[in-house]
Amino acid sequence: MKKLLFILVLLSAQLLPHLAIADPQSKSFSHWSIEDRSAAGTFTIALRELTVLTPPADSRALPDIWREHLAKNVVVSDENSCLLIRSTTIPSAQGYARAKLEWQCQQPVTALKISVDIMFDHVASHVHFANYHLGTGNRRENLFTASQRNHQLWLSMTPDNKVQDSGPVLATYLRFGFEHILIGLDHVAFLLTLLLLPGSWKTRLWVITGFTLGHSVTLSLSALGQVTPDIDFTEALIGLSIALVAIENITAGSSSRKLAAITVAGILAVLGAMSLITGPHLPLPAMLGLSLFCYCYLQLSSSVERAIRMRPVITSLFGLIHGFGFASVLMEVGLPASSNIKALLGFNLGVELGQIFIVAVFLGLGAVTSKTLKGRDSFPRDLLSASLCSLGVYWFLQRLYF
Repeated sequence: MKKLLFILVLLSAQLLPHLAIADPQSKSFSHWSIEDRSAAGTFTIALRELTVLTPPADSRALPDIWREHLAKNVVVSDENSCLLIRSTTIPSAQGYARAKLEWQCQQPVTALKISVDIMFDHVASHVHFANYHLGTGNRRENLFTASQRNHQLWLSMTPDNKVQDSGPVLATYLRFGFEHILIGLDHVAFLLTLLLLPGSWKTRLWVITGFTLGHSVTLSLSALGQVTPDIDFTEALIGLSIALVAIENITAGSSSRKLAAITVAGILAVLGAMSLITGPHLPLPAMLGLSLFCYCYLQLSSSVERAIRMRPVITSLFGLIHGFGFASVLMEVGLPASSNIKALLGFNLGVELGQIFIVAVFLGLGAVTSKTLKGRDSFPRDLLSASLCSLGVYWFLQRLYF
């Protein structure tokens, strides 16, 4: 009971001030078409992201603000700066802004420098995914962040004056997948939550393997167009998965397990009932299904040993959800039609390498901490699990309702 109260107090302390944590979903996309002496980019962003660019007295429409922001902060150059000849707002899906920018270069492009300096000074965690469609039908991807605002494209010309990428597809997508998981704060938080439950190296290896198998299946199915997930729902469930595993870390084998299961299930059922009044953010049957799943899941952890035995299976199920999250970015960026399997393999390998790196860092820090505390690490582990629980709850509610 004391541990459950501890969680609730920490949740209240962090959620009331709105967490003051940057939203890891802050992202934008661009699709580029590069020809002999020209380049054009179509940039897309959620309207909610643009509010940070808008002064209170600004009467301009958000799509126009987006177009003007791009025109000032996106630069294309070869040996000399290419000339921006046109910038226009274009129709987009509801809730999004889209603009197209076009440049004319003085000579055939061979070494093209792309500078994307958008949003980063307003939202430090913002990431921009750029997909280049080249004249030969090939594609290339770049990830722009606050610390990496410039990329160089090494291109060559075919005999019929078509632009082609000089870089290998597998290596390009491998790097893209590696970078993607490193900046995916919610996926990193989930990996950390998984590793906080005590267990041997062998047990943790099975847990990480289960997560890998799960997300590899849905990543592949989604990226190849076999399954089309609801992205908003998927992102919300990723937050819920973090909260659930964190609660299990604290309550497994304790007397507060049943109360925690009832509390979580009850809150989800109430949120489902509220959807009948506030609108169907998530249908009532889906919320009731989540409520029942969470209750059963937390009730199964009657002991720490049983929780450890169950974790590889449960992690595989949660991995299916996280795979849809990985795929949402890959689907937006796209796969090259001529090498889609190779690109998908590279992206998946990049995600796995990033995951191995993250796990190695966490386990190394955990070993140092355990040695320092000499067996007195249960309270710090519970404290970190409670913090991750509050973070997961915040993401679940923010992504579901805002």
